[in-house]
Amino acid sequence: MVKKYCELCQFLLKKLEKKSTLEADLELLDQSNEDKMVDKDSTLVNGIKLSFEQKMAVVYRSERKKILKANVEYAQVMQMFLDQVSELDVKSPDFDK
Repeated sequence: MVKKYCELCQFLLKKLEKKSTLEADLELLDQSNEDKMVDKDSTLVNGIKLSFEQKMAVVYRSERKKILKANVEYAQVMQMFLDQVSELDVKSPDFDK
């Protein structure tokens, strides 16, 4: 079950990163914070004018990718834990004695 969840998150992350990677989005946001404001509603980033709505879309997109990456990592850790537990084949202690 955890493995399928991990695969689903990886699939969704790959689908989101077809247009741009998380790293590229974060770099764009860093540059937009450093670059100058053109007017009250837009920022100039590497010669490209980003409106407030476009900047918020990049923020939203990057946050979704961060959440998916965290879920993939969490699912992988859970899968490793479950694999290790199943390998131990621990018997439950007999408390009736």
